[in-house]
Amino acid sequence: MIDVEITFPGKVSLDDGSDDKQGPRVDIASVEPYGDDQARLVFWEAKAFGNGELRAAGDDVPVCHQIEVYQKYLSDHSGAIAEDYTRVAENLVAVQKMGWVRSLSPLIEDIGLGRRRLTLGHEPKVGLIIFGFDVGQRDHSGWKKHLQRLKEKISDVRAAGDAKKIRI
Repeated sequence: MIDVEITFPGKVSLDDGSDDKQGPRVDIASVEPYGDDQARLVFWEAKAFGNGELRAAGDDVPVCHQIEVYQKYLSDHSGAIAEDYTRVAENLVAVQKMGWVRSLSPLIEDIGLGRRRLTLGHEPKVGLIIFGFDVGQRDHSGWKKHLQRLKEKISDVRAAGDAKKIRI
């Protein structure tokens, strides 16, 4: 994880001609290996199981629209975002050299030292994290069907009752 609670400036113009009134606010940014000499910046929306934005009777699930907005914004600004997060990694490496005792992810260190180039990939990846449910909720047939619908629309969905068990 390289950042949390990220607010991007400006608004998003969608392909259907509509505009979101404010810049997207994404919950988590992380990095993952991407080829031999790159790292991919990945964004995550996190929702508690009880959040109504996870559900809808029809196809218009609010969280799916939210992720579509994020992907559009990230696609439109991918170069600047990769450049800015490269600078974040460089700054984290510099802070570590000043004596920061907390360990730094080897991948973030590679980005900060220029051993890997940061990219958002051909198409920005925005995943969904769902947390805060018990076994009964997890195993409920209605939820299982709905979770499958979310997985069909969102490239990476990770669900765990206890948020501490989710690894990104």
